[in-house]
Amino acid sequence: MALTRLYTGRDALDAHHLRAHMESGGLRAVVLGETLGAARGDLPVTMETLPAVFVNSEDLDQARDLLESYLALDHLAETAEHPWICPACEEVMEGQFDVCWQCGEERPVED
Repeated sequence: MALTRLYTGRDALDAHHLRAHMESGGLRAVVLGETLGAARGDLPVTMETLPAVFVNSEDLDQARDLLESYLALDHLAETAEHPWICPACEEVMEGQFDVCWQCGEERPVED
């Protein structure tokens, strides 16, 4: 069984969230390199020193589909965290709201 690197995480938590997402989709995945974080300062932060998610090479196509759905969920989470300004009344809204509480204008769609 050959393993292929599917994704390099921002940190160990990110990598383990993807691993759990893979497993909920029926694929086995492993996180490697998470202990290298203890050596930060001695090692540069690169793609090789960040934790990465590996999957069985035979499952790569299905894993890429699951990765795409994971990244879409991650984008939604990031969007919810960032405040936005209502284009109609310029009220500053917390990121979890999609409609302005003051005037009812909907959050603009981000590209």
